[in-house]
Amino acid sequence: MEGIHVLPFAMHLPADSESGAPKGSPVLQNGAAVRYIAMVSVKVKDSKSGKRSIAHFYRDCQVWPCLDPATVLASAPCPIQASTARSLSVIGGGHKVKLTAILYRLTHVAGQRCYVRVSVVNETKKSVKSLTLTLIRTTILFKPKPALDYSGHSSADPDACQTATSHKVVAESILERSHGVTKGHASAEGWWTGVSAGQEAQFAHYVLIPPDALSVARARLIEVEYSIRVSLGAGALTSDVQVTLPMGRTLA
Repeated sequence: MEGIHVLPFAMHLPADSESGAPKGSPVLQNGAAVRYIAMVSVKVKDSKSGKRSIAHFYRDCQVWPCLDPATVLASAPCPIQASTARSLSVIGGGHKVKLTAILYRLTHVAGQRCYVRVSVVNETKKSVKSLTLTLIRTTILFKPKPALDYSGHSSADPDACQTATSHKVVAESILERSHGVTKGHASAEGWWTGVSAGQEAQFAHYVLIPPDALSVARARLIEVEYSIRVSLGAGALTSDVQVTLPMGRTLA
């Protein structure tokens, strides 16, 4: 019958299924994208001729995971930690700088600050003059290769694939040693004085997570993860001391 017809409908979206969990709409590189499309099919019958046909309608949509903030934003039961000890000399040898970096959360919110706790033990004769936090996005694309599937099962082996991995720096924050202020003047700037030779220091610094940073857990075709590279520098003609911390996951 001719006219305007409204057909309400509802569809259950599972939090997790054989097809995977909702992933949101992350912004990626290399032409990769995560998209959701709602498709509605309507069977139509001509009242005069009796002929039948099917009309399809497509609309882009976004599907986000349903998470419990109290759980995902809680402190990690075991902090993420990475340590190293290296010489500042480009040829190695001699005394070393010991670096330990810690993340106290497993989940971070895009658009907010991610704080890293840093501990430095400087056993060298040079001063540590800078700290750099670099946020790196790693995108892994999986291209299924049936020829690599030796499992013999009817379902495809997710590891029977060819991978392409790319890395991109998406944010960076640099903390440089202050030069102090003129005697007799107060200032809130330049609070970090570096780590002098033979000294120890513990402090925190942060990097701002971009608002479009979103992790994607390993799926059949794609995985997106973030990490923070923590680097200490002592100036020209020296080698940086650095560690890398996995961020767990980021939420938009």
